[in-house]
Amino acid sequence: MGKKIIYLFHYNEATPGVVNKLQDKVLYLSQMGIDIQCVATYYDNKPILEDKYAHLFVFKKETKLDKKISIFENRFFAWINIWKSNKVNARKMVDVCNEYPADLYIRRMGWANRSQYKFVKKIKGNIVWESNTLLESEIKVVLGGYVSFFKSEIWKTYLIYQNKKYSKKIASISKRIICVTQQINDYHQSKSNCKTVVIANGIDVNKYPVCSSNETSKDINFVFLLGTNAPWHGTDLLIKAIELSVSENFKVHIIGDVVFDFSSSKIVVKKKMNFEELNTYFKSLSNVVGIGSLAMDRNNLTEGSTLKIREYCARGMPTVLNHFDTDLSKDKDFMIKYGIDILNKKLDFDEIILRSKQIFQNLNYSQEIRKWAMDNLDQNIKMKQYKKALDKVFEA
Repeated sequence: MGKKIIYLFHYNEATPGVVNKLQDKVLYLSQMGIDIQCVATYYDNKPILEDKYAHLFVFKKETKLDKKISIFENRFFAWINIWKSNKVNARKMVDVCNEYPADLYIRRMGWANRSQYKFVKKIKGNIVWESNTLLESEIKVVLGGYVSFFKSEIWKTYLIYQNKKYSKKIASISKRIICVTQQINDYHQSKSNCKTVVIANGIDVNKYPVCSSNETSKDINFVFLLGTNAPWHGTDLLIKAIELSVSENFKVHIIGDVVFDFSSSKIVVKKKMNFEELNTYFKSLSNVVGIGSLAMDRNNLTEGSTLKIREYCARGMPTVLNHFDTDLSKDKDFMIKYGIDILNKKLDFDEIILRSKQIFQNLNYSQEIRKWAMDNLDQNIKMKQYKKALDKVFEA
């Protein structure tokens, strides 16, 4: 290729799955002969990477934005602090690009605004965006309580107006948008003339140990990985379904911060764990079933390719799905054998337990799920698609 690529990223300790995916992505692309480096900003704790990743990453400590102007902290003028924050962030990105010049930049797509648009113009549109959700819907969910342009607080209206106006403009002058689902791809195609491509999320399958099975045990352990407390994970729906269940001999392990009250003794809550801690915890369990995000419809999403689903499959775990998955749902044979598909169905734990027991009757289920993950979800497969997309950018 002979072109320099810089991946722009802000490190967030609260989303380790995203960070792990990025590390593997940059490493795989580098091994494929692409001259790529990640420039990652962080606030507090500098990440410590394995040697195989370290030479591909540059970390820049960033001070948090200046204190907000207090006189503007009210429903009428809070938008001014948002405008200031956007402007400062965009200026920092320009400074990073000046310090680390490249032929192409890659960045995860976030909420659009005028300052971000000016940043993209500064780098002459030489950027590829990764789009993981429908931002227009996500903003309304995250803001909470948004009613309309005329009935909500001005700062909420300002955020939504900025994203609606500038997302199209930014896309139109950018090189490409890489979308993790077909639904997101269709959305961007309807909004702008930017070229798009669908590449579902992948992971380094070999990194994940296979969970054990125990055919003599009647106990089932469900696992729900909770990266954040975002509404689309549906933790509230999960807890309600557990408390309505009449089944015995099962536990649901929620790993992450839970903000909802519950009374069921079948729920086990554990704090967030790093990769090694998760491996140790999974090793202590048998007959494990993964639970995916349960309320993606709150973001108007009907399709996903979430990292937690891919991790479950890499570990050889059957998975509860209540949305169309870009990879899994397309393989009907796989879903018939190993899927727990509750799309358009009530979240009924008693039914889910019966389906899990059917899958466990195949004593090789975990190895077969793992093999399917290797053949369909592995990062090596996805990064070949990714490289092809980047090649087309430079050929244009």
